[in-house]
Amino acid sequence: MRRKLAIILFIITAYTGTVAFRMSMPAIAFYAKNVLEASMLGIGLLTSSFFIARGITAIIAGGLTDKLRSKMLVASTAGFLLNALVVQLYPAVPNIYWLLFLRFVQGVLNGFAWVPVQALLGFITDRNMRGRIYSIYFILGSLGALSGNLLYSALSSAPLTHILMISSIFFILSGTKIILAKSMISENVSIENRFEKQDEPSTKYVIQTTVMTIIPLMLVVLSSSMFSSVLRGDLIYVYLNVYLGLSRSFASLTIGFAGVIVLPVNYMISWIADKKSSKTALEIALSIGIVGGLLLSTRNPLLAVPGLILAMIGGSSIVPVTRKLAVSIRSYGGTSIGIINTSGNIGSMAGSAIAGLLFDRLGNIYLGGELVLPMMLMILPLVIAAALVMSALKENF
Repeated sequence: MRRKLAIILFIITAYTGTVAFRMSMPAIAFYAKNVLEASMLGIGLLTSSFFIARGITAIIAGGLTDKLRSKMLVASTAGFLLNALVVQLYPAVPNIYWLLFLRFVQGVLNGFAWVPVQALLGFITDRNMRGRIYSIYFILGSLGALSGNLLYSALSSAPLTHILMISSIFFILSGTKIILAKSMISENVSIENRFEKQDEPSTKYVIQTTVMTIIPLMLVVLSSSMFSSVLRGDLIYVYLNVYLGLSRSFASLTIGFAGVIVLPVNYMISWIADKKSSKTALEIALSIGIVGGLLLSTRNPLLAVPGLILAMIGGSSIVPVTRKLAVSIRSYGGTSIGIINTSGNIGSMAGSAIAGLLFDRLGNIYLGGELVLPMMLMILPLVIAAALVMSALKENF
């Protein structure tokens, strides 16, 4: 019962922690642009500095979680509470350079805040439920992102300090829930996996198995994140407006509703990962994503909008399944979660940059007069990810 309560607290934290960060993002971006008069490059670097810092610390936090287990939740709590403090410093900085430094610090804190939570969530969840629990966790995170944006929209005319104070309150609530969760689980958390029902394997065998599993999994996440970065970033709004002729408001509304529609399908694919095979679930998700990407590449809104939904289903369904596989690696679940998170961050940064460059250079080229070439090219990483899953990834472990 105590473990179930801890799982619930972790899942709710995915919502409150995401609300805290996402409602501060547009506030700080507009502060950088309108008050500090930062360039678009400077504003773009806010995201880059955050992901670089989070990517580095994610691996460190994952490795420490493997050794310290639930003790790392103290670091996670500290990450959330210090985030609440850092957010309050933004209005006091005099230029974009200090803003970049604070966002880098937030990246470090987020690495230590989230990785232990994601790893311990997998550790304390039964193996036949991990995929669905991770799916619910990330669904709550998606709803948190939506809520954060809606909160900012409602408070956009309020003083910056008021908006950031609410953000800090959500960070504090998140840290409080994590320390409560820590009190409900033992310090030496065990994890149920396929090795526990066999004789203890040798260290050499465990390391070889880990390397053979994590490398293809890391490449799958890297490749799929390159494609998904187009759907999760600013570019998709411009794409729907420029190439499909949707108004700015309707494009935003379309993306918002698409994000809600995909949630139950994500859960169904995670159910397949739990009950059937994680490899099969990934193959289904990637196939849906590729079909969606092809439809999204057309200039016909009647095809492209359903394509957007399918592409988002494919891209987002990969996240919980790969986390389930990563955390199931014996003795290295925390490290694997950190590596997977870092791979996703690198893929997102690279994908956004490559997509922007492709649209700048090739945006006026249409295959057959109807298919947008840059979007077609961005499907290639998803095809590579599908090939890796089919050829290199094992079934379940």
